[in-house]
Amino acid sequence: MKKYWISSLLPLKSMIKQTGIPFILPLYHTTGFNHSLPYTKFLYQNRTEIEFEHELDFLLKHFEPVDLQEILNHNNTSKKKPTFHITIDDGLASNYELIAPVLYKKGIPATFFINPAFIDDANIMHRYKASLLLDWLQINQSGVNLVSDFLKVPNNFSNIKNFILDIRYPNKNKLDECVNLLGISWKEILHKNPLYLTTQQLHNIQQAGFHIGAHSWDHPEYELLSFEEQQDQTLKSVQYIKEKFNPMVSSFAFPFTDHKVSLAFFEWLHTQVDLSFGCAGFKSDSFPGHFQRIPIEKSVYRIQDLLLQQSGMYYVKKLLGKHIVKHA
Repeated sequence: MKKYWISSLLPLKSMIKQTGIPFILPLYHTTGFNHSLPYTKFLYQNRTEIEFEHELDFLLKHFEPVDLQEILNHNNTSKKKPTFHITIDDGLASNYELIAPVLYKKGIPATFFINPAFIDDANIMHRYKASLLLDWLQINQSGVNLVSDFLKVPNNFSNIKNFILDIRYPNKNKLDECVNLLGISWKEILHKNPLYLTTQQLHNIQQAGFHIGAHSWDHPEYELLSFEEQQDQTLKSVQYIKEKFNPMVSSFAFPFTDHKVSLAFFEWLHTQVDLSFGCAGFKSDSFPGHFQRIPIEKSVYRIQDLLLQQSGMYYVKKLLGKHIVKHA
């Protein structure tokens, strides 16, 4: 992990406290033995198990963990340190063996946001399919010609990679068509290893004291959906979570981002859930009960350096009037 040279010279805790942002909300997806997991390799750099644990230790040393109920009650005024809550997106299988046990051991509350369409490996999110396909093509160069002809892109891996990584939810079937063309299956690409949590594992995670939240039905980019499609994706996932897990706090985290989502949608959303979350980084939000999270894996810097950078940028954006996410 990279270190930010000025991090030892600036008082991070006081910088964060003075921003007035009530909760630090780190966002993770997975962790592993190395940085190059096939399904994340071309999307973001996941933390290793050791790095993840070190970052949790840093947070515990300088911040105070809070539960989702405390966020709902805005109960952080009595805390001596700035507060944080860990969020884990997408419900990946590694969460069960590598993330939840570490959080439990350290007594850190967390919320796992899941897409019901993928539980029990019923399907795979299109961005993970893109990374898995590219990883397979990188190893099996013989497939590059077939895929380049099918996608009508110049015959080299770089062009194929750019095209495949540009595939969004409305065109996600192209990824399945590529795999079918190659005569393989997603299970074969995964070597029959599970990618997502099972229903029973999710219940076990909840019984261990963690929260389960909704993350849309099958992880589309919301800015590409109509208002009605946004409602359908959200309602199906929220109702599923309520029926299967009966959470004490009903919560929803936008897949990808809440960018370009209308104020009218937020007003409707909060008739369905208690709390909602975006991932615009270290920013305030104009809508009550909606909080922005910090995508940790998008940065190659340690969490302490990332927080320092983002809190510093917050002051710059505040001077420019851009520190609050607003919804029109």
